Amino acid sequence: MIGKTVRNLIVRSYNSAVVWNWALNGLRIGQGLIILPLLVHVLAKSDFGMYYVLLGLSALIPVLDFGLSGGLSRSISYAMAGATELKAEGVSAALPGAAPNYKLLGELLHTMRSLYRRLALIAFVAISVIGTIVVGLRVQQTTSPTLAWIAWGITLVAVVWELYSGWWRLFLQGMNEVVPAARIAVSASVLNICLSAILLIAGGGLLSVPIASLIASFVQRRLARRECLRVLGNVPPRPPRETVGRIFRVLWPNTWKLGLQLTTGYMIGKLIIFLKVFDLADNAEFGLSAQVLSVIQGVSMAWVAVKWPLISQYRAQRDHDAMRRLLWPRIWVQAATYAVLAIGLVFVGQEVLVTLGTNKRVLPTLWLALLALNGYLELRLSFWGMLISTENRLPFVFPMIVTNICSVLIAIALLKFTSLRFGALVLAPLIAGSVFNYWYWPLMSAKTLDAKWFRFVFLRKSSDKPA
Repeated sequence: MIGKTVRNLIVRSYNSAVVWNWALNGLRIGQGLIILPLLVHVLAKSDFGMYYVLLGLSALIPVLDFGLSGGLSRSISYAMAGATELKAEGVSAALPGAAPNYKLLGELLHTMRSLYRRLALIAFVAISVIGTIVVGLRVQQTTSPTLAWIAWGITLVAVVWELYSGWWRLFLQGMNEVVPAARIAVSASVLNICLSAILLIAGGGLLSVPIASLIASFVQRRLARRECLRVLGNVPPRPPRETVGRIFRVLWPNTWKLGLQLTTGYMIGKLIIFLKVFDLADNAEFGLSAQVLSVIQGVSMAWVAVKWPLISQYRAQRDHDAMRRLLWPRIWVQAATYAVLAIGLVFVGQEVLVTLGTNKRVLPTLWLALLALNGYLELRLSFWGMLISTENRLPFVFPMIVTNICSVLIAIALLKFTSLRFGALVLAPLIAGSVFNYWYWPLMSAKTLDAKWFRFVFLRKSSDKPA
C-alpha cells in the first residue's frame, strides 16, 4: 500500500507543471550554490570580476526581447482556443470547445522564426558594440586578456543564440504544453550546471560558463522544436511573406508598451544599485534578502504561472466561469505559499544562516518584514496585471513606469533627508506602489471576470450570481 502511494506520488509529481517549475527555481538556487563557490575557488579575483561583467551583459536578454514574447504567447493561446483572427487590442471571440486554428498557429510559428531572426541580428550588433566597450575597459586587468576576449566572444554568441532559439519553448508553452516545456527547461538547466562545473574543474576558467550556456541552449532548442512539431503534426507550410508583416503590425501596439516597461524597469533597477551609498556589508544584507524573496515569489507564482496559456484560451472563448473556477483556489494557494515562506524567512532566516555556518546576514526583522510585505504586493499586482493582459490590452504599463520613477525619487529623498540608509530602498517601492498600483489594478482586473474583487476573492462569487 505504501509502495503504491509512493509510486502515485512520483507519477503525479512527474506530471505536475508546478513541481517542474519549483525544480527550475531550485536549480537557479543550486547554480549559485554549486557554480559560484567553484568560480570563487578557480578564478583569480580580477577574472572573477570579469565574470560578473559577462553575466551582466547576459542579463540583457529579457530587455532585448522588448515585450515581443508576451504578445506572441497570448496569440498562440488564442489560436489554440480556435480564434479566427488576431487583434491589435482585445480578443477575437472563439466558440467554447472549438478546435485549434492550425492555420493561424502555422502563421505564428513562421512569424516568430522571422521576427526573432531579425531581433537576434539587431541584438548581435547592439551587444557586440556595447559589450566590447565594457569588456575593453577592464580586460587588461584580467590574468589573460586573450582568454577574456575569447570568453566575451562566446558569451556574445550564447546570448544572441539564446534570444533567437528560445522562442521554440515559448511556442510550446503557449500551446498549453506547460509540462513538456518545464521539463525541457529543467533538463537544459541541469546540463548547464553540470557542464559549467566540469569545465571549471578541468581548467576552463572564464570560458566555462559561456560554453556551457551555449551548449545548453542548443539542446533546449532541439528538444523544444521536436515537441512543438509533435503537437502540430508536422512543419506548417510557410505563409506568404506579407503575413509576417501583418501579424507584427497587429502585435506592435502592445509590444512596444511592454517593451518600454521592461526597458525602463531594467534601467531603473541599475540606477537603484548606485543609490546604495552605504557600506558593502549593508549592500550584502539588502541584496541577499531581496534575492531570497525573489526566489519565494518564483515558487509562489508557479501555482498560477503554469495555467496562463489555458486561462488565455478561456479568455478567447469568453468562458469566465471556467476562469473563475480555475483561478480562485490558486490565488489562495499562491498567497499561502508566499506567506509561509516569507514568514519563515523573517523569523528564522538569520538563524538558518548561522546554523549553516555562514557569515552572511539578512536585513533586521522590521525591514525584512516590510520588504516581504512589498514582495507580496508585487506578487499580487503581477497576478492581476497578467489577468488583464489576457484580454490583449495593457492599460497598466504607463502607471507602472511612473510608479518606478517615483520609487527612485522617493528613495533619493529618503537617503538625503533621513538616516534610514537601506530602509530607504525598502520603503520607497512600498510607498510608491501603495499610492495607486497595488490597489487599483486588482479591482479593475476582477471586473474582467465579471466579478467584484471582494466577492470573488473572499466569497468565491461573481458580481451577479454564485460561482
